[in-house]
Amino acid sequence: LTDATHGMSVPVHAPTSGEIIAITTAASNHPSGLPEVQVVLKADGKDQWCPLETKETIDGLTKPQLLELIQNAGISGLGGAGFPTQVKLSPLQQVQLLLINGVECEPYITADDTLMQARANDIVKGSAIMAHLLGDPTVVFAIESDKPQAIEAIQLALLDYPQFHLKEIPTKYPSGGERQLVQIITGQEVPSQGLPLDLGVVVQNVGTAFAVKQAVYDGKPLIERVVTLTGDRVQKPGNHWVLLGTPIQALLEHHQVTDSERLIVGGPMMGYELPDKSAPVIKTTNCLIVPGKKELAQPHNADPCIRCGACAEACPASLLPQQLHWYAQAKDDNKLTEHNLSDCIECGACAYVCPSSIPLVLEYRQAKARIRQSHDEQQQAEQARLRFEARNERLEREKKARELKHKQAAEARMKATKQVMQGSNPTDGKSALIAAALARAKAKKQQQIEPPKTQTDEQGHLQPDNAEAIAQREARKAKARAAKRAQAQSENSAPTDSGAVAQDARVAAAIARAKAKRAQTQSENSAPTDSGTETQDARVAAAVAKAKRAQAQNEYNVPTDSGTETQDTRVAAAVARAKAKRAQAQSEINSPADSGTESQDARVAAAVDRAKAKRAQHQASPIEVSSSDEENKKARIAVAVAKAKAKQAQNKKDSNDRD
Repeated sequence: LTDATHGMSVPVHAPTSGEIIAITTAASNHPSGLPEVQVVLKADGKDQWCPLETKETIDGLTKPQLLELIQNAGISGLGGAGFPTQVKLSPLQQVQLLLINGVECEPYITADDTLMQARANDIVKGSAIMAHLLGDPTVVFAIESDKPQAIEAIQLALLDYPQFHLKEIPTKYPSGGERQLVQIITGQEVPSQGLPLDLGVVVQNVGTAFAVKQAVYDGKPLIERVVTLTGDRVQKPGNHWVLLGTPIQALLEHHQVTDSERLIVGGPMMGYELPDKSAPVIKTTNCLIVPGKKELAQPHNADPCIRCGACAEACPASLLPQQLHWYAQAKDDNKLTEHNLSDCIECGACAYVCPSSIPLVLEYRQAKARIRQSHDEQQQAEQARLRFEARNERLEREKKARELKHKQAAEARMKATKQVMQGSNPTDGKSALIAAALARAKAKKQQQIEPPKTQTDEQGHLQPDNAEAIAQREARKAKARAAKRAQAQSENSAPTDSGAVAQDARVAAAIARAKAKRAQTQSENSAPTDSGTETQDARVAAAVAKAKRAQAQNEYNVPTDSGTETQDTRVAAAVARAKAKRAQAQSEINSPADSGTESQDARVAAAVDRAKAKRAQHQASPIEVSSSDEENKKARIAVAVAKAKAKQAQNKKDSNDRD
């Protein structure tokens, strides 16, 4: 039904065939009765098995394979705390003695005695498997002297195993405790807060040995165990094979025990009263006692401790139960640890002899659970601290690794850039160029994120306070000027295609004609209101038209062979245009005071502008080139016609002014 999630757990198997009808929480088989997760199986009554893999011998199976079979069978200790069997059979140190515990010292319980009488051979076979896994140490069967039939059955089974031994021990409670049994057999005392393994001893119950045999040879998992059902209210006391998971209430009803008021799980000394009878039978349930009213003393309110010391005399572990009682009530876990509470085997002898009826064992169990929980919390906190410190160390290592990586990359980029700047030939030129480009891109990105600080000069212009930025800007300007000069030289070179020259000339002529026509239309459509003002406007317009015509001729004429002469003529034409525009602006802004004076000044300015424009035109006149003479001639004619039309428009305007 379940799988083992870690080494200290074992799987759970369905004890019979049927249907899983629920997975819920229900009362647990524990003194507290706290609910725990349970899988509810509704039996179909057929008890059908899956195919089982049986074996005649363990030859050919390795120790890991045997341990896996034992773990997968869900076997844990059937006589004590239910410790996983595969863990005890795979110790980290050498084992000198395997002790098979057949000592059932507590009254009422006869489950192990009955099992040894009925299945002695299987118990010995299981013990041989465990001895093989432990490295074949000495094997001793320990049985109390009050079980003669069990002793006889085991002796007969050991005839085929001469290396195994049987040891009878006196009937004395609590000889069946693990620590007490080791001390009786070996004479050595298990150290405080230690285990028998510290002495090279492993202790296993006879019921566990039988389960190991069934798992390895028969292929059966642990799904049942022998349970003693006894007490005055049980009509037929006895030992029964009970499937694990069977509700205790159903088991009692099956044996016609219906009027039970109390139910004790385990023996009268170490057992506990179960608060809810719906709890299931588990692997450590070896006995169920349904006592009568006078059979076992009824628990009552505890009286104060009278310090009689009877508990200390009865303690088989030589502890001080009275002191442990005070510290348990005060919840002083440190003092409880100092007084070796963990060595208490919970035999119940102290509580049995206490005249004040103090539930000492219950107090010790609660204190152990509290200390165990506190210890687990401390371990979890320590693990969390270690994880936190490890995480911080890892983050610090990663941070240093990134910083080192970035530093190395920056040094490599700087080195590559330096090599490229110096004109050296690195081993990998392409890598060096890429590194230099990456460095430039990073610098540009940083500059975009954090623009350089600026300051103003004497004229108030913003100036970057970064010398490197100034140098880069001047370099870009020099590069732009060089590109402009190269473009001018390429444009001023002698044309090799006469068609291109003619086309430029035609464009220039068309522009000149359009401008002259626009000036004429403006002069004809203007309504005269004042002769001086009209004359001045007309002359200004004529001057502007001539200046623009000169500009067009200068820009679209066929270039000469000399690039310097063309540049000079263009400069002169630009100066003439600027002066004409200035004269026009002055004539438009100034208000007329005397029409005659203004007309005369305007004529003088227009004449000056015309003279300058004409001079610029003569300077910019083309020379003969190797292109077609016919097309050049047509271009000149077009320019002359445009000039004539412009002059005619000017004369007509002057005539209108005189009228």
